[in-house]
Amino acid sequence: MIKVTFDIYSGRPNPEYILSDKIAEGILKEISLNKGIITEGNTNYNKLGYRGINISLESNAVSDSYDLPSSFSIANGSSVLES
Repeated sequence: MIKVTFDIYSGRPNPEYILSDKIAEGILKEISLNKGIITEGNTNYNKLGYRGINISLESNAVSDSYDLPSSFSIANGSSVLES
């Protein structure tokens, strides 16, 4: 399973979703094939509004299977493939 958090609110809880293994498999496969979209995420980023999508893998086995970090961000404007 993976936890997906949309980092969009300042001062309010961000929406979080737990995705089943079946759904997560396709997403993680695409991300592992396109590692240039991954960023570390920046908790000190002071922009209001949308700041990206944070992904946390629930186990090290999943992280190892897809050769991905245990937590990372995508679609926040900071990746190699975004400009």
